[in-house]
Amino acid sequence: MLKLNRIIEMEIKYASMFSEIIKTKYGNITEDDRQTDKYYHNYMHVLNRQLLIDDVSNYLSRQFEKRFANYRIEYQIPLSKLKHILPYSVQMNGYFAQMIDKLVIPVKREIMVRKVREDQADRFFEFLFEENKEYGIPYALGNVTRQREVLFQTPNYSYYEVIEDDQVIGHVNVFIDGSDAKIDDFVINDSHQKKGYGSALMAHVIQELKTLQIKRVYLVCDMMDTPKDMYHAWGFEHIGDYIFIHKKTKYLKENA
Repeated sequence: MLKLNRIIEMEIKYASMFSEIIKTKYGNITEDDRQTDKYYHNYMHVLNRQLLIDDVSNYLSRQFEKRFANYRIEYQIPLSKLKHILPYSVQMNGYFAQMIDKLVIPVKREIMVRKVREDQADRFFEFLFEENKEYGIPYALGNVTRQREVLFQTPNYSYYEVIEDDQVIGHVNVFIDGSDAKIDDFVINDSHQKKGYGSALMAHVIQELKTLQIKRVYLVCDMMDTPKDMYHAWGFEHIGDYIFIHKKTKYLKENA
């Protein structure tokens, strides 16, 4: 089974595909200067309990003109300690992991799954753009550009797409480090949910990882969302949590 410290190590490696990792006494500052508006590429990553109020405030000042400050904290912390940065939003995310041979994922339908390749990627990135348009056209365009350049420059990072009636209806990505893998960005189009596409996609990817000699896998999900129950049913175990705090800056509110 993956240990929590190994998962966090992989999380930092995963982030480093997109972001610069700046070491600090409390952990890291993670910054993607190519996509500054993506929350999960830009955050203060707190890895130990040496965090001080001044550290939180200094990061907020650093981020002021970037319109937001995000804090990712890998241990339980009384939120009252952060009341000086109110208002903010809080999300609890959970790590779910398992030995790959212990996962049992029921497959109720046959689907077409294809690894996204550079010479066949346009349809996939059109789907990714449409999926992210709700966050604004600039964000959606920036995300497509950033994912495209990293995907085809990074041999241990892959996307798999689901094709139905010659259309992309879902995807998942995989990051491999040694004999371990992270599964992320697991999406099925709303019109195709609860019809067996998600489990069929996950089963396909797990089988693919087995052929690559992967022994352990993990994923991250919002602890307030129902997918965590599905992951439990497939055999994933809840290993730990982290807190993700999102703070809008004064600059954002004045210029929204």
